[in-house]
Amino acid sequence: MFCILFLFSLHFIKLFIFLYFYTIHIFILNHYVANSIFLLKGYLPVNVDKLVSVESSRY
Repeated sequence: MFCILFLFSLHFIKLFIFLYFYTIHIFILNHYVANSIFLLKGYLPVNVDKLVSVESSRY
């Protein structure tokens, strides 16, 4: 019984670590995408500017 619980908790720990790194990766990716959009903003039309202002208001 204890062995089963131990394996179960180990599985949850692995899942938690995976989700933790996955969310950090997504956050960093979003940050880079947002920065590149801000860099491109000068060369793009006005509707993209509105989109960027909406996106940046989330952070």
